[in-house]
Amino acid sequence: MRNLKIGSRLMLSFLAILAALVAVGLFAVTRLSLVDDRLSEVAHQRWRSVEMAIRGIHVTAQQAHDIGIILSTDDAAEQLRRIERIVELRKQAAAANEEMLKLSKAEGIVFVDNEHTKAVLAELGERRKVLGGAFDAVLAAARRGNVADTKRVTLDTLMPIHGAVEEGWASYAKAEGEQMSEAAVIGHQAYLAARTVVLAVLVATMILALVLALWVTRTIVYPLTTAVAVANRIAAGDLRDEAIALDGRDEAAALLGAMRSMREQLARVLGEVRSSADALGGAS
Repeated sequence: MRNLKIGSRLMLSFLAILAALVAVGLFAVTRLSLVDDRLSEVAHQRWRSVEMAIRGIHVTAQQAHDIGIILSTDDAAEQLRRIERIVELRKQAAAANEEMLKLSKAEGIVFVDNEHTKAVLAELGERRKVLGGAFDAVLAAARRGNVADTKRVTLDTLMPIHGAVEEGWASYAKAEGEQMSEAAVIGHQAYLAARTVVLAVLVATMILALVLALWVTRTIVYPLTTAVAVANRIAAGDLRDEAIALDGRDEAAALLGAMRSMREQLARVLGEVRSSADALGGAS
């Protein structure tokens, strides 16, 4: 490396530090992208699942209110109006859920990716199918205008399965909530790991920069200090033939070589002057 010019050494050191900083930046971006994926999972996939669960719980609550009115009223027209409203709300909720599933598919989002949640959702789907049949039975009874028969079908057929569907929506919401919490924990752990590694790489980069700085400084300052010492001795009239180490072929080594040549040339010239003076003194 001492054979390299000083400018080349400085440039190589700068490029090494720059490459280390770029590597740190790329690594940080990669780790942060993992954190972003986890946050996106919470914000998009999990939240949409929870949104569907909230909608289901809200609709079943409205249905429960209307079912209570069906059981409490003796007005056949009111019973029919309430059961028709329940069926219409159910259709609207199903359409909203279907639209959400289509949107998630278009965006490449896997709506449910956990086996436990899949099982809960599948069980809920079976219960909702039975609930649909129970609604149809109550609607048929209400259309016949028989208040007592409508209440009986509601109590015997609709109420049990409706309660089961409510429990199913609650279980689905709980399962998705647990998945959101897990994704948030994983995202936080990924952030902590990324922060630790990035800080470690930054410290390593700082150490590398310090080592390079010391190396470059030593390979430049030490030869220059030697050259200054030689120049001071020459200026003081000390032309003794002391060895000057020439390490490498850079500018500093060239300077030391020039200083040695100058000292040798001055010593030769002074030697010749003394010889001439001695010769003149002897002749006189």
